[in-house]
Amino acid sequence: MHYVLHAGTTALISVQAEELTAMRNAVAEVCERDEFTDAEFQARMGVSRSALRGLLNALRSEPHPSRRELEINEMWAEPGGSVMVRVVTAHGDPVELAEDQAKELIGRLKAAIDVAT
Repeated sequence: MHYVLHAGTTALISVQAEELTAMRNAVAEVCERDEFTDAEFQARMGVSRSALRGLLNALRSEPHPSRRELEINEMWAEPGGSVMVRVVTAHGDPVELAEDQAKELIGRLKAAIDVAT
Protein backbone atom coordinates (compact mmCIF):
# COMPACT_ATOMS: atom_id res chain seq x y z
CA MET A 1 0.00 0.00 0.00
CA HIS A 2 1.11 3.53 -0.62
CA TYR A 3 -0.45 6.95 -0.38
CA VAL A 4 -1.16 8.50 -3.74
CA LEU A 5 -2.51 11.72 -2.21
CA HIS A 6 -3.26 12.78 1.34
CA ALA A 7 -4.90 16.10 2.03
CA GLY A 8 -6.61 16.88 5.32
CA THR A 9 -9.51 14.51 5.82
CA THR A 10 -9.19 12.77 2.45
CA ALA A 11 -6.65 10.15 1.36
CA LEU A 12 -6.22 8.32 -1.91
CA ILE A 13 -4.36 5.04 -1.52
CA SER A 14 -3.21 2.32 -3.86
CA VAL A 15 -3.32 -1.27 -2.56
CA GLN A 16 -2.50 -4.67 -3.98
CA ALA A 17 -5.37 -7.16 -4.27
CA GLU A 18 -4.05 -9.23 -1.35
CA GLU A 19 -3.82 -6.09 0.82
CA LEU A 20 -7.43 -5.28 0.00
CA THR A 21 -8.43 -8.80 1.02
CA ALA A 22 -6.57 -8.40 4.32
CA MET A 23 -8.30 -5.06 4.96
CA ARG A 24 -11.72 -6.58 4.17
CA ASN A 25 -11.09 -9.49 6.52
CA ALA A 26 -9.84 -7.28 9.37
CA VAL A 27 -12.79 -4.90 9.12
CA ALA A 28 -15.22 -7.84 8.93
CA GLU A 29 -13.71 -9.36 12.09
CA VAL A 30 -14.13 -6.10 13.97
CA CYS A 31 -17.68 -5.53 12.70
CA GLU A 32 -18.92 -9.04 13.42
CA ARG A 33 -17.79 -9.14 17.04
CA ASP A 34 -20.49 -8.05 19.46
CA GLU A 35 -18.28 -7.92 22.52
CA PHE A 36 -18.51 -4.12 22.84
CA THR A 37 -21.47 -1.84 23.35
CA ASP A 38 -21.99 0.75 20.61
CA ALA A 39 -20.45 3.43 22.86
CA GLU A 40 -17.37 1.26 23.57
CA PHE A 41 -17.07 0.46 19.87
CA GLN A 42 -17.14 4.17 19.00
CA ALA A 43 -14.53 4.96 21.66
CA ARG A 44 -12.17 2.16 20.59
CA MET A 45 -12.53 2.43 16.81
CA GLY A 46 -13.05 6.17 16.45
CA VAL A 47 -16.12 5.56 14.27
CA SER A 48 -19.56 4.09 14.84
CA ARG A 49 -20.24 0.42 14.15
CA SER A 50 -22.61 1.41 11.32
CA ALA A 51 -19.90 3.61 9.74
CA LEU A 52 -17.44 0.72 9.84
CA ARG A 53 -20.07 -1.61 8.34
CA GLY A 54 -20.51 0.95 5.56
CA LEU A 55 -16.76 0.81 4.95
CA LEU A 56 -16.91 -2.98 4.88
CA ASN A 57 -19.68 -2.87 2.28
CA ALA A 58 -17.60 -0.49 0.17
CA LEU A 59 -14.54 -2.75 0.48
CA ARG A 60 -16.63 -5.74 -0.60
CA SER A 61 -18.17 -4.00 -3.62
CA GLU A 62 -16.83 -4.48 -7.10
CA PRO A 63 -15.48 -1.42 -8.91
CA HIS A 64 -17.47 -0.05 -11.82
CA PRO A 65 -16.19 -1.52 -15.11
CA SER A 66 -14.91 1.93 -16.12
CA ARG A 67 -12.55 1.79 -13.13
CA ARG A 68 -10.98 -1.57 -13.97
CA GLU A 69 -8.14 0.03 -15.86
CA LEU A 70 -4.43 0.38 -15.21
CA GLU A 71 -4.64 4.04 -16.13
CA ILE A 72 -7.21 6.70 -16.81
CA ASN A 73 -6.82 9.77 -18.96
CA GLU A 74 -9.97 11.71 -19.54
CA MET A 75 -11.16 15.27 -19.78
CA TRP A 76 -14.51 17.00 -20.10
CA ALA A 77 -16.18 20.38 -19.87
CA GLU A 78 -18.35 21.24 -16.88
CA PRO A 79 -21.27 23.67 -17.02
CA GLY A 80 -19.99 27.12 -16.20
CA GLY A 81 -16.85 26.95 -18.27
CA SER A 82 -14.39 24.79 -16.34
CA VAL A 83 -12.44 21.95 -17.93
CA MET A 84 -11.88 18.81 -15.86
CA VAL A 85 -8.80 16.62 -16.40
CA ARG A 86 -8.07 13.23 -14.78
CA VAL A 87 -4.83 11.44 -15.64
CA VAL A 88 -3.61 8.76 -13.21
CA THR A 89 -2.42 5.18 -13.07
CA ALA A 90 -3.78 2.56 -10.70
CA HIS A 91 -0.58 3.02 -8.70
CA GLY A 92 -0.83 6.81 -8.55
CA ASP A 93 2.11 7.23 -10.89
CA PRO A 94 2.31 9.67 -13.80
CA VAL A 95 0.81 8.39 -17.03
CA GLU A 96 3.43 7.84 -19.72
CA LEU A 97 2.24 8.74 -23.21
CA ALA A 98 3.81 8.07 -26.58
CA GLU A 99 3.91 11.04 -28.94
CA ASP A 100 0.73 10.01 -30.78
CA GLN A 101 -1.08 9.44 -27.48
CA ALA A 102 0.00 12.88 -26.22
CA LYS A 103 -1.25 14.52 -29.42
CA GLU A 104 -4.58 12.69 -29.11
CA LEU A 105 -4.86 13.83 -25.47
CA ILE A 106 -4.13 17.43 -26.50
CA GLY A 107 -6.84 17.17 -29.16
CA ARG A 108 -9.39 16.00 -26.60
CA LEU A 109 -8.33 18.75 -24.21
CA LYS A 110 -8.77 21.39 -26.93
CA ALA A 111 -12.23 19.95 -27.69
CA ALA A 112 -13.19 20.18 -24.00
CA ILE A 113 -11.95 23.79 -23.88
CA ASP A 114 -14.08 24.61 -26.95
CA VAL A 115 -17.15 23.14 -25.26
CA ALA A 116 -16.43 25.03 -22.03
CA THR A 117 -16.04 28.43 -23.70
